[in-house]
Amino acid sequence: MRLSQLLKLKQELQGHNSSKIESAINDQIAMINQMAMPVERLADADLYQKINVEYRNMIPYMRKVEEIKKEKIKEIEEKVSDLDKKYFIDSYEMYETQHKKADVATNRDIRRLYMYDNIKEIVRTRIYHYVDWRYPALEIGPGDGLFTESMSAGDPLYVVDVHQEFLDSTKKQFNEFYATRRLRSYLINNDYDLSMLPQGQMGFVLAWNVFNYFPLEAIKEYLKEIYKVIKPGGYLMFSYNNSDRWQGAEMVENLFMCHTPKHILIPLVESLGYSVVASYDYDPTVSWIEVQKPGKLKTCKAHQSMGAIVQILDPDEDPKSIEARAQEELRITLSAQQRFELERTDPEFIKRAKEYRDKFNVTLELAIERLLEEQGIDILQVQQNKKKLRLQEEKEKELNRELQDRQHERQRKINLVIQAAQRISQSYHTYSKEKCIKKAIEETGYTDLTIDDINY
Repeated sequence: MRLSQLLKLKQELQGHNSSKIESAINDQIAMINQMAMPVERLADADLYQKINVEYRNMIPYMRKVEEIKKEKIKEIEEKVSDLDKKYFIDSYEMYETQHKKADVATNRDIRRLYMYDNIKEIVRTRIYHYVDWRYPALEIGPGDGLFTESMSAGDPLYVVDVHQEFLDSTKKQFNEFYATRRLRSYLINNDYDLSMLPQGQMGFVLAWNVFNYFPLEAIKEYLKEIYKVIKPGGYLMFSYNNSDRWQGAEMVENLFMCHTPKHILIPLVESLGYSVVASYDYDPTVSWIEVQKPGKLKTCKAHQSMGAIVQILDPDEDPKSIEARAQEELRITLSAQQRFELERTDPEFIKRAKEYRDKFNVTLELAIERLLEEQGIDILQVQQNKKKLRLQEEKEKELNRELQDRQHERQRKINLVIQAAQRISQSYHTYSKEKCIKKAIEETGYTDLTIDDINY
C-alpha cells in the first residue's frame, strides 16, 4: 500500500471509537437497572437480569475490537516509518530536479494552492493578528500576492522572491507611493540567504505556499536564516505540506509537494530555538504553523510612520484625499466642541493648512499643528490628547484582535465538527444529517456548539 492509503486507513480506524460503544453499553445497563427498581416490577427481575447479562457480555468483544484496532494501527505506523525514508529521498530529488529549477510560468501554476474561501479568511485573520505598524514585516515568496495586502500594515513591508516577475506582480497591487516608499522588494537566489535584509528587525514573517515544495533540510536552512531577521518576540507563520495526513501524502506521491510530516517538522522547528504557538490543518491540503522567537517585542515607535501615508508636496494629490486627511487629523487633535468652534470662526482653515504645507515644505499634519498654535491652542495638550486617543485606539484594536481570535477558534471548531460529520455520514449511510452532526459534536468534545451552528 502507498503511504496515503496507509494513513487514510489509520485515520478511519482511529475514527472508530470502541470505548464510546462500551460507554453506551454501560449507559444501557444503568438504564435497565433503573427500570427494574420499582417494587411492582420485581416479578420481571429475571428479565432485567438477562438483559443486563447480555449487555455485559458485549463489553469483552468491544475491548477485543479495540485491541485488534490498536495492533493494526501499530502495524500501519511501522510501515509508515519505513516508507518515510523513501519519501524523504524522493522529495529531495523532486526539489533539486523540479522545484528549484522551475521557471516563472511553472512556479505560478504551482503556487495556486486550492483553498476554500472560509479558510482564506481564517488565514487573513491570523495575519492581522500578528502584523503591526510598529514593526517591519517580511513576506517570503509572495507569488502574485494572495496575502500581501493583508501584510500591508507592516512598516516597512519587505518582500523577497526568486523571480522578479512575482515581485513586479506584487507591487502592482499597491499605488505608486506605497510601492516605492513602504514596500521594499529583494530578488533572492535559491541559497537560503537573507543577509540583504535588516537583521533582528522583523516583527512578523510570512512564508505562504513556499515551504510546501521544500524538503525538510531546505526548510531547516530557511528557518535558520529567518531566525536571524526576526526581532526577539517576533512571529513566523508558514504553510507546509503535512504528509502526516493522507491528503498531504498524496501530494508527495503525485510529485507535487514535498514530504514534511508534522510529527518530524515540529521538533525540528523547536530545535532551532522557536516555540510553537499554534498549528492548523484544514481540508483539502492546507496546513500551517505559527511560531515565536524567544523574547519580548519592543519598539521605539510612538506612532505610525507618517511616511506610510503622507507625501510632502505631491502635486498630483487628490484634493479629496487632502480634505480627508485634514479632517482625520483634526478629529484626533481637537474635541468635538473645539472642531465646531474652529469651523465657525475659521471656515478656510483646511485650505490655509494646505497653503502652509506647500509654502514651508512640511507635512499637512505639522501644518495643522502650527496653525492651531497660532490660534492660541495649547499644543502640548493637543499632543497629549492625540497620544491618549492613539492608546485608546490601540486598546480597541487589541480587543478586536481578541474577538477575531475567539471567532476564529469557534470557526475552527465548526470546521472540525463538519469534517467529523462528513466522515461519519460516509461510514453510516443510514444516519440523518442531524444525527451525524450530533455524533460529530460528541466525538470532538465541542459541546459548546449546537446542531444549528453547523451548516454543511
